[in-house]
Amino acid sequence: MREPKTLHHGSDHRAHRAEHYPITGDALDAIAKGLRAYQHGEPLPAETLAWLDARDAVKDRFRKPAAS
Repeated sequence: MREPKTLHHGSDHRAHRAEHYPITGDALDAIAKGLRAYQHGEPLPAETLAWLDARDAVKDRFRKPAAS
């Protein structure tokens, strides 16, 4: 007798995240500014903090499925 197939419902979190993440060029700019500030011992710029917040919001909204 065959094993029953597992049926998965829901959607791929990766596709949803990719749609909602900040634009790549803007993200790279915010990261570069943050690294430059870190290099000089300065606080992270508002642009970098805003990018981190936006990224975290997307990860919170579209969570990875629990490992089974």
